[in-house]
Amino acid sequence: MAESGAKTAILLVEDQAIIAMAEARSLERNGYQVRVANSGEAAVALVETGARVDLVLMDIDLGAGMDGTEAARRILSQRDLPLVFLSAHTEPQVVEKTEGITSYGYIVKNSGETVLLASIRMAFRLFEARQRLRDQESHYHSLFENFFGPVWIEDFSGLKAELTRVARLPGQDLRAWVDEYPSRIFELADLIRVLDLNRAALAVLGLASREEAPATLRPFMGPEARLFLTDELCAIAQGKTSFECVVPVPRAGGGMDHFFLHLNAVKGHEADMSRVQVLLVDIKEDITRRKGLEAALPPA
Repeated sequence: MAESGAKTAILLVEDQAIIAMAEARSLERNGYQVRVANSGEAAVALVETGARVDLVLMDIDLGAGMDGTEAARRILSQRDLPLVFLSAHTEPQVVEKTEGITSYGYIVKNSGETVLLASIRMAFRLFEARQRLRDQESHYHSLFENFFGPVWIEDFSGLKAELTRVARLPGQDLRAWVDEYPSRIFELADLIRVLDLNRAALAVLGLASREEAPATLRPFMGPEARLFLTDELCAIAQGKTSFECVVPVPRAGGGMDHFFLHLNAVKGHEADMSRVQVLLVDIKEDITRRKGLEAALPPA
């Protein structure tokens, strides 16, 4: 968008001089600053100079050179901005082709000034909404990466479906079933798929990069995991979307560390548990951190 006090800059890409002049005048009457490029090559070159462009109105047929779809691809590969196609084409295959390039709008020529201006405003609103979403995702990712403990995002949907099936067996009690078939507990755990993990989680698993990340955490579970897994699976089978417990984690050099495990379904995924956030908090580190915070507080 334009800086405060500056007019919003629109790049109009149109090879027909009379049409370009009429469209530019209409936009300028409504407060926009307009620059006209009469070819795809000229439009791409203008963007490459770094000239301020807040939105592109792109014709598709631009004469003998580069067409509008190719010019749009090249512009969007260089700059993130709303680009709206303005064309006489109404064939479904043409419109569908442009949707694979940008989804900020497709205006049929001669639709009138009201439609043109409304479509431009809608494109800007959509662009701003997407920017806010990207900012939120970036903020979430930063929190995820820099959380003081290991964090996993996992898909529990396959596990939940199997637990639901088992729970429906006549006269079946899941905990009794697990006790009767103890090996099944780890087969069930193998249905939990790892979607993402942060740096601290990689460190706990002894991995150097995400490229080494496992599809499941089953290879890292020792026999001691059976106790908390049973409680966790029973909670999920009962329809719970959150779970907490203390879990033992073997040290690489021997011995055992203990962590608080916090499991919560991500909002919007409670029904199928297809996206679940799992946190591990080192008990010793948490106690040390709490003592440090308490020591920093002013005396009462």
